[in-house]
Amino acid sequence: MFKFAMTLSVVLLATLFAGACATGPKSEDNANADQANRPGQSATTEPLLQPTLKGDIERIYLNISMARDAFKNNKSQEAVVHLESANKEVDAALGRKPRLREEFEALKTAIDRAIGAVDRREKDADSQLAELDLRIGSIKTNTP
Repeated sequence: MFKFAMTLSVVLLATLFAGACATGPKSEDNANADQANRPGQSATTEPLLQPTLKGDIERIYLNISMARDAFKNNKSQEAVVHLESANKEVDAALGRKPRLREEFEALKTAIDRAIGAVDRREKDADSQLAELDLRIGSIKTNTP
């Protein structure tokens, strides 16, 4: 009798699990997937890919973060490449005539100093990279 009860409970649990897995995702999950696949919606969800000031800021932020990580891993040449990319993005942002023009120009100057410090492997290069992180974070916060 005990064996029969155990077998019955295992069969019922297996049926319950199989039924729960076979129902598929909720309808709102399908709606979110449909929205994500629309061409117009992808630009709003990925500001990094947008050719706008906000996209420039996101790319600058990403390049500075990657430069900082590369420098911490003793890959100074890779860090310099990321900083040069960030510098190009700052130029693109300045071309859009942003409201925070002075902050972008100060960031560009700070990036130029950091490139030299990282290239020469100076002791204060890490603090200069931290300063860049703060500057772009401030710009990101103050940009609508």
